[in-house]
Amino acid sequence: MHSVASQAVDPSAMPLAIVVSANGRIDSCVVAELERLQDFDRLGVQRDRFRGAAESALEEIGIPLSQTQRLRSSDRSLMMALQRVVGDPGHRLLVCRLSAAVITADGRVTGDGRQVYASLPGSWGVTQTMLAHAIMQDHLH
Repeated sequence: MHSVASQAVDPSAMPLAIVVSANGRIDSCVVAELERLQDFDRLGVQRDRFRGAAESALEEIGIPLSQTQRLRSSDRSLMMALQRVVGDPGHRLLVCRLSAAVITADGRVTGDGRQVYASLPGSWGVTQTMLAHAIMQDHLH
């Protein structure tokens, strides 16, 4: 298994890969939603590479989180480090927008998905107003 931190994908994709895996599995409806929103093109990452990053995140963070219902301190540290790498405000907002779509893709928001998602907007200074505006302006919405 490759570490989430060592995945060879655009840094913007890594926090999203963790959100995708947060409920302990990678749901087909989540992948379909990412494809509908053209996630891979918008983040500049190949679908297979993103899938590999999500699978690493699943093993490293998603499965343990789904079993304990809480993030370990090592998970929080890794997420903070990955979040710091994403410096572009536009990419930050896009990742938050795509993450919001991911956690609601199956029609319900799980506690583990919400935990992982909640760490993104606040650490990046993305407000709920900014996120709502981004969703409404997204032509793929």
